[in-house]
Amino acid sequence: MTAKAITAVAAALNGYAPRGQERPEVPAEDVLAALSQIDEARQRLDAMELKLIRAARDRGSSWQKIADATGLGTRQSAETRALRLERGAKSYHGRDVAAQRLDKARDRAEAAWCEENADTIRDVAERFYDTSGAWNLQNLDGDADIRAAVHSIGELLATDGSRAGLAGLLAVSRFRLAPHDGEAVKPTGTRAADAAQALTDVKKLISERSAARYRVTSARDTAAS
Repeated sequence: MTAKAITAVAAALNGYAPRGQERPEVPAEDVLAALSQIDEARQRLDAMELKLIRAARDRGSSWQKIADATGLGTRQSAETRALRLERGAKSYHGRDVAAQRLDKARDRAEAAWCEENADTIRDVAERFYDTSGAWNLQNLDGDADIRAAVHSIGELLATDGSRAGLAGLLAVSRFRLAPHDGEAVKPTGTRAADAAQALTDVKKLISERSAARYRVTSARDTAAS
């Protein structure tokens, strides 16, 4: 999940909806998925801040100017902040082995769920792909991601490829066509109803996959827990 998707989930929880649309329902699985990515997002922001501080210092900026730019007030506060970021960057890569093990356990649970539901994943993917023309993807400005995702779904279906890969591509498509923080794309044409039903089934599938993943709360948990 990207930072943009995390923001979208938070906006939906705050009741944001485009004018004329009902407040979206936010499944618990989406909230948990967003929450699980907060620490990584925070680390990326800290790394970016440290990089900017270093760049400012390399270009002759004083600690006081950095303090002013970051709202810290004093040069001592800016130096302390930079030191904390330096320490954080060094510790992050080797930190929290338990969290890394939990991520791997969740990956295994998700992969196991995909294997157990392989036929359902393929069925949903086939119906979504077969009706994808109803979404007018070529007219979605700047949306190369979903066009690439739909193309890749077709390739995986043709080669009987990874079900986990299909599920991931369906998730990309789901969040673009029915985002939490924007207007949902509406299918058109003679297959609009079939396309809408296929997307509904995609949403259900992705929600179940997320539920399987986040049922794992410990690295000792099994996929069946």
